[in-house]
This record gives sequence, structure tokens and C-alpha cells, in this order.
Amino acid sequence: MTGPGIRIKLLEALAHACPVVSTRVGAEGIGAHHESELLVADGAMHFAAACARVLERPGLARAMARRGRDFVERRHGPGAVLRRLRASRGAPGAPPRPR
Repeated sequence: MTGPGIRIKLLEALAHACPVVSTRVGAEGIGAHHESELLVADGAMHFAAACARVLERPGLARAMARRGRDFVERRHGPGAVLRRLRASRGAPGAPPRPR
């Protein structure tokens, strides 16, 4: 998978508590951290090694999945989106509040 849609797919996988291995470009801009919510690996050998690491260490996979789910809820869940929307109402250039 390539292109900007990969970030949505990555966030969706994290939201479903799936352990994620991504390239640096694939994870760019979403704010998740290597070795916490996901593993980042560039190049075929490193990517395969990271996938094997997740498969061989179920505790790591479970912990990453839990932290990934929490990350999405905290950064991209309904409450977070609502807070950003409310904050943007007072931002310069934001549309006026409805009356």
C-alpha cells in the first residue's frame, strides 16, 4: 500500500488493537512512536525482522496493540476531534460561530 491513504489504514489498524509495523514514510505525520505504539522499519530486511519480532514476542504484540488503541482514542477519537474543533472556532481564519 502506498499514498496518503496508508495513514488512514494505519490508524484503523491501531484503533482495532492490531500490532503495526510500518515504514517511516507510512507512519509520518500521525504522531505514533517507534517501539511504543508501532514498529518502524525501512527496507525489506528490517521490515521482515520487525514483523518476525512481533510474531515471536506475543507480549510485545499485545502491549503495542494496547498502546496503539489508546493512542488513537487519545489523539483521533471523538473527544479529541471535538476538542480540536472547539479550539479552532477561536483560531484566526476560523469560520464564525453560528448564532
